[in-house]
Order: sequence, then structure tokens, then C-alpha cells
Amino acid sequence: MTSVETLVATVVTSVGLLGIGALHLVSLKDNLQANFRSQANILTTDIIERMRANREDAIEHRYNVDFGALSQSSSAVAKEDVDSWKLNLKRLLPNGDGSIEQASEVIVITIQWRDRQGSPSTLTSNARL
Repeated sequence: MTSVETLVATVVTSVGLLGIGALHLVSLKDNLQANFRSQANILTTDIIERMRANREDAIEHRYNVDFGALSQSSSAVAKEDVDSWKLNLKRLLPNGDGSIEQASEVIVITIQWRDRQGSPSTLTSNARL
């Protein structure tokens, strides 16, 4: 009788420990995704503030850029801002890339990245100059 009770207790403890391990892995994955989302928010704020600091070029749509491209701006400051922002996206987010579209004073900034499993994530923000 004692060996059966010991076997049942071992099985129950093993299942519990496996559950705790799985919960820990999910928690780590979610924390990593939250970190990437926080980085994307910080990078969005960064480019918005750069555009506000160089308002004249921003109003002239010199910050517009598509995914996979570097800035083609005629303004040296806007080109440097966008290229630096794109470099930070690649450096801080896995497969990170971004686009900036502007319609009058409304700016639409979209940042994309892939998590470790390859699932795409996107953050889109709107701002005014």
C-alpha cells in the first residue's frame, strides 16, 4: 500500500512541476513580447519628437519612408533622423522595420517586427505635428 501511495504522490508532484515549468516559459515569452512593444513605443516617440524638432521638413513630407527603404529626403537633417531611426529599429527589434506616412499634419507611424517564433507584430501610432 505504501509503494502505491508513493507512486501516486510522485506522479502528482511531477505533473505539478511540469505545469509550473510551462507557466514559467509562457511568462518569459510574454515578458519578451512586452519588452519589444515597449521598445516600439519608445522608437515611435523618438521619431515623432525628431519631426517636431524639425517641423519645416516634416510639414514638407520629407520624413516619409516606406518599409525596407532608407530615406530619400533632400534634407540632410530629415535623412539623418530617418536613417538613424531605421537603424535603431533593426538593432532593438528582431527584423524591425518601420514606415512613416503623412497626410497634412497627421503622421502615421507603423513599426513591424517578428517574435522568436516568427509571428509578425505591428504597432501603428498616429500623431500631430
